[in-house]
Amino acid sequence: MVDDHAVVRSGLKSLVKNIEYAECAWEFQDGQELIDLIKKGEIPDFIILDLSMPITNGDTTIEFLAQENLLDRLIILSFDINPNDLYRYKSMGIPYIFSKSVNAHEIQNAIENLIFQQSSDTPIINNINITPRELEFIRLICKEEEYTYEQIADIMGVHVRTIDSFRKSLFLKLKIKSKTGLVLYALKNNLN
Repeated sequence: MVDDHAVVRSGLKSLVKNIEYAECAWEFQDGQELIDLIKKGEIPDFIILDLSMPITNGDTTIEFLAQENLLDRLIILSFDINPNDLYRYKSMGIPYIFSKSVNAHEIQNAIENLIFQQSSDTPIINNINITPRELEFIRLICKEEEYTYEQIADIMGVHVRTIDSFRKSLFLKLKIKSKTGLVLYALKNNLN
């Protein structure tokens, strides 16, 4: 994570600790430090980047990441992003662009998605990417035991808020509205 405010980095580290399989391996207060790390051959699975930094700012860092084909691992997190920049970043293929007022669950969900994108095990069903953890969630929803979301969180070893993120993400991806819809989708596509 790259942000010139220590308190922001500390908060993000706490958030990352709640995500299974994730850790904050590096934290920097300037984009140049990230650039130097990548030049040494260290490639993070995900990068959280602030845009406003005093020495090497976000745009300069983004230019470097574009040259290295790493924009698909990027989460931009900034206080304010004007609509022109938002459009430009999206058109560059940056998957996640958030205001710093965003809900922490959305950042957690973005991080999990980026981590599991690096896995070759990500199934594609009807042209929809479903992460391995989302697939595990679907299979637990379909069990005869009729687990509650809290029980599924315990089984998967994650916070119930992470389960809620899986649920919301799948409802959006699959265009469904309920737990029953998810079960029916799983049965129809042999995901159970």
